[in-house]
Amino acid sequence: MAWSSDVKYPDGAAWFAGKRVMVVGMARSGLAAVQLLTQLGAHPIATDSKTEEQLSENFAQYGRPDCACFFGMDPISLLSQVQAVVISPAVPVDSALVRSATAAGIPVIAELELGYLASNGRITAVTGTNGKTTTVSLLGHILKEAGRTAIVCGNIGYPISAAVLEGKPEAELITEVSSFQMETSRAFHPRVGVLLNITPDHLNRHHDMDTYVRLKYKMFANQTGQDLAVLNWDDPLCRKAQEHTQARAAWFSCKEPVAEGAYEAENMLYLAHNGQRQAVCSTKELLIPGRHNVMNALAAIVAAHALGIAAEAIAAALRTFPGVEHRIEYVTDIGGVRYINDSKGTNPDSTMRAVEAMDRPTILLLGGQEKDIPFDEMADCIVKSSIVRHAVLMGETAKAIERSLRERAFDAISHAASLEEAVSVAASCAQPGEAVLLSPACASFDMFKDYEDRGRQFKRIVQECKENGHE
Repeated sequence: MAWSSDVKYPDGAAWFAGKRVMVVGMARSGLAAVQLLTQLGAHPIATDSKTEEQLSENFAQYGRPDCACFFGMDPISLLSQVQAVVISPAVPVDSALVRSATAAGIPVIAELELGYLASNGRITAVTGTNGKTTTVSLLGHILKEAGRTAIVCGNIGYPISAAVLEGKPEAELITEVSSFQMETSRAFHPRVGVLLNITPDHLNRHHDMDTYVRLKYKMFANQTGQDLAVLNWDDPLCRKAQEHTQARAAWFSCKEPVAEGAYEAENMLYLAHNGQRQAVCSTKELLIPGRHNVMNALAAIVAAHALGIAAEAIAAALRTFPGVEHRIEYVTDIGGVRYINDSKGTNPDSTMRAVEAMDRPTILLLGGQEKDIPFDEMADCIVKSSIVRHAVLMGETAKAIERSLRERAFDAISHAASLEEAVSVAASCAQPGEAVLLSPACASFDMFKDYEDRGRQFKRIVQECKENGHE
């Protein structure tokens, strides 16, 4: 049958059995999709515009796909041979491939949707501009500490298809969801959906803020009255998401008490349910720093409670969660200077939260790939905080960031052609008792494979400085 963009799957994952399915993009999600399709009885065709040599590192780590493969070519020429297309998050819906497939009546779905269709349906999904990785990791930690089987997956770097392939029907799939993954979603239906916040991001992909917001709301579109939408009461755009779902709503807030959900008052986190409130733990007991992480913790409290975890068990897990790699991650101290890796800071709002979490004068490393997002609000935050003493700029966006800073009379600026040079410049500026913070406010793809690569290179460079005696 010919499918249009508004038709859902007639037979769920069983529809793929016996069909030829093109998988576009041989990174982690694409390789997992090939394996899952094979298990479902489909005949996958693996494609990537990169050559096999360029993909060799991926194959060495995750295995070469055991199916028909076409690398280093435009996959449009293969559309006549397939009955469905599975795309990686890197493939935009306005690409020539997706447009051609849609015009031919060939269904195009994201790997997230494929994994959902093949799953047990026990999915808790977390979306938002910032905080997704921390929140899904924290929620997974809470469930595991409470003795439940949980798999943290999705946009965090472990594909939902890989989680399904683990074959654990009792597992809760705690799934990080990006706006990219929702572009081709039709059936995705989490039992619990969490919306953390919405600020401008990925406008180079989505073109305007309205489209970006709509994709965030879309994650809740298939929920019913039996499901739960966990929404940020303090964010007007998140509040409005209630109008786009049939799910029951629960809220989290750092500003005021909520009748149903979780909130912070006088440095204490409370769970509110059925007219009762229960103290969970103090904000001072959290190991993860910053007000933004208080909000992440509140969201996780509501979701964990909805999944049947008692407040006492939630509190015990909150007290032991160490945070995630690349998010305000302590690296080391060198000569009294603290080095912090916040490579996950891929947009201005995320970097603002990192700056607000700093407790000492800071040298800030900024810049990366252009995403068509203004830096004015971030520049205001940097100037008003008085915590950032010097900014080291790099990457495509260096000039734009410099312009925003200088317009606000912030002139303590240096430029660097590489991350190594940026660390060297920062080290020469920093004094004992200060910090060097990598929080670029931009994507990494102009200089690195991804934000993880950028963060790990930063940590390597810093450790090499320490080993070479730069105390």
